[in-house]
Amino acid sequence: MSRLFRNTLIVLLVLTGPFMILTMIFQGFFSPLPSLVSYLIGALYALVCLAILRRTPLWPKWSTTGTWWVLAALLWGAGVSYAVAGAVGYSAVDMSMALRWEDAIASFGGAWPEEAAKALGVLFVLLSFKRFNRPWHGFVVGMIVGLGFETLENAMYGSMLGMFHPSSDMLGMLQTWGIRMVFLPFLHIAWTGAVGWAIGLALYTGEKSLGWRIRVVAIYFLYAFACHFAWNYSLDDYTLFVAKNVIVGIVMYAVWIYVWVKAWRAATSDRSYVFTHKPLRSVSEVEALDAQSPEAAVSAGG
Repeated sequence: MSRLFRNTLIVLLVLTGPFMILTMIFQGFFSPLPSLVSYLIGALYALVCLAILRRTPLWPKWSTTGTWWVLAALLWGAGVSYAVAGAVGYSAVDMSMALRWEDAIASFGGAWPEEAAKALGVLFVLLSFKRFNRPWHGFVVGMIVGLGFETLENAMYGSMLGMFHPSSDMLGMLQTWGIRMVFLPFLHIAWTGAVGWAIGLALYTGEKSLGWRIRVVAIYFLYAFACHFAWNYSLDDYTLFVAKNVIVGIVMYAVWIYVWVKAWRAATSDRSYVFTHKPLRSVSEVEALDAQSPEAAVSAGG
């Protein structure tokens, strides 16, 4: 654990928390009830995703409730990442305008600042809690950072776009959530999860060169950036637009599933953890634990 990273993490979360809260309150002025329901749906969505992750072998074995690191990852995604994207996004848009690349405005404005901010969040969380020590911990932290960002984004779009429905803000909000869950599921979770896996590999893999560590992070970050850039890219031809998104979806989910399988197999085959229900107070207790098989030892500790 790095005290510098942890203190910086706390400061950034405190500074950007009000930005996130004020953004939610501001949207609520225009359509109070649909906005409230949208954020409640977002909270339920986040809780369901966390509950699923909690039941996988990817979840850190030392973590029971996981309150603080999970909260830090969620708040980085929903708070710090959004603040950074808001501050830098306009400059990225100006870049696309300077290049006279109008079709890429949303790509520059979204892919670059958002993916960089979320990846930085994974690094900060991993280095702020001393017991992270496996590559798949980076995968889990990355997915939770992405979950925080995606939850706020979906809730904000539901609140904002719901007002454009011709007859009902509430119906418009629900339709927006439905469309994003059917056609845009787990985008940021997948992208940031894969980058988190790479950061975990770079931090927690032994006997590798610095060049290898930089290369693996760069490859997965390029994947997330390219997928996000292509997903946001605007095309006038509807058929080409749909085809583009289908191709991006295939690539995105294929890589995410690949990482899931790799991380799952690594986590389930890891026998280096040993847990006990109580502290060991004598040599005989240690010898009794050593006499058990690795599976029994882990089982004995919960």
